[in-house]
Amino acid sequence: MSVLPSAFYAGLMVTLVALGAALTSPSSKGSAPSDPAADGLSFMALPIHLLDLRKKTNGEYFSWDLCDCEVTSNLGGQGPDSQSPSELRFGTIGYYDGYPVDLVFTNTSAYSAADVYRNTARGCFGVINVMADTAADLAYTFVKGGTNEPMIINKTFYFSLFDLDCSASGCEVAEVDGMADYDLDDATELVVSQGSKGLQFKGSTFGIGADNPPPLEALQKARSVTFVAVGISGGTLSYTVENSKKGRNFLIAGKSFLTKETTTTTTLMGSSKSCTNCIIWGDPHVITFDASAKRVAQHPLREAFFRTRGWKSDQVSIYDEGTFWLVKSKNVHIQGRYWHNKTHVDWTNLGALAVGGPFLNGNTLTIRPLGSPSTWNGQEILAIMPSHFENEYVQAKFHHNSEIIKNGDLGEGIDVELPDDVRLTVNRWKQNLAVKISMCPQAGGQDGQCGNYNGVASDDVENVMIDPSALRVPEHEFLFQTPVLTQPF
Repeated sequence: MSVLPSAFYAGLMVTLVALGAALTSPSSKGSAPSDPAADGLSFMALPIHLLDLRKKTNGEYFSWDLCDCEVTSNLGGQGPDSQSPSELRFGTIGYYDGYPVDLVFTNTSAYSAADVYRNTARGCFGVINVMADTAADLAYTFVKGGTNEPMIINKTFYFSLFDLDCSASGCEVAEVDGMADYDLDDATELVVSQGSKGLQFKGSTFGIGADNPPPLEALQKARSVTFVAVGISGGTLSYTVENSKKGRNFLIAGKSFLTKETTTTTTLMGSSKSCTNCIIWGDPHVITFDASAKRVAQHPLREAFFRTRGWKSDQVSIYDEGTFWLVKSKNVHIQGRYWHNKTHVDWTNLGALAVGGPFLNGNTLTIRPLGSPSTWNGQEILAIMPSHFENEYVQAKFHHNSEIIKNGDLGEGIDVELPDDVRLTVNRWKQNLAVKISMCPQAGGQDGQCGNYNGVASDDVENVMIDPSALRVPEHEFLFQTPVLTQPF
């Protein structure tokens, strides 16, 4: 992490000189929105996996994202929401001191867009569109939800810029002043120097629409920067588009995996810990922590793609009904309840998931398929889409931009952040669940259908299949409130 020379609390000034990849066929004000895929902003094209969307439960930093926010777009009075105030508002991007937080952009100079319909949120990224050969000075402010009351964020927060590259005529440049520090990828393409308005980050590599931008590729990590701040309610940005034939889109978001302190799924993300995933999906198949780590090492950029290809030698298949340990350690208890599929009686499904143990101080989180309640200590939570639930132990979000466990695509799911860096992603289907459990090896060891997490993938299938009943949970240890199997359909 590198420290900026400017005053820490002075606010943020960003100047982007946009000479690289431009908009295709921009629409004028008042026209129908142009095709978002035309300039590389299609939903699946954005680098969603660069974002660290975990919700911290220990107050370490202010978590915010643009994944499921409600957008009101009338920046500079240009529309398309022409009856709204002259602002670009991203509603309920996070929670601070118990209040929902909105992120509001307003222009402090003349503002023109090539296509105002592009001023929105797409795939967890904010998009701000600027007309060719114009400049726009903007202020951004964190405000109490639904108001214009600024909220000073007295926790660390993160602000990221993406896709700084070059065209044949020039390069995109970001000049930043007032932030405390910043993070770049170890293989960054950005050239860092002192500019007239602050520290300058300049693209150095030619970019085209096809790479604008792909998910989780080294290319995009090398063209991005994440800034760090604390104790302010916002700052200012100045966007400039020069020597470009068409308008430009600028991508913004919160924390990314460029942040060096991040400890996440594998050591490939910059963590010193060997932390990875256990994956359960289908009828059902279990990919243990050690098997997952092996596959990530083999396919670091396309691990999710290969989940359904060539896993037979590594996965465990479950055929019995009942309640089983998925993870059992001293502190973390995760149980899965299986039953036979009503449509295909030869198939077994993961029908419910329960999480408890000392790390939750005796509380229990239970997640069930669609049509049945998911609960915290027996009280229903996350009843509608989208919805959010949080307390001192858990932050959970039911939303449209989660991960489809089977193949890594984006779709509906629940993302859960728990203490001790335990995270869950859960897809709720009509009769079953698909689950990804992300965590680090537990002190004192662990057991369960997710494996012993000893770094040896070859012993997981053998240990589980030799005596599957050994991992069955005794009734007196059930985390589920109902002691018998109850299918909700």
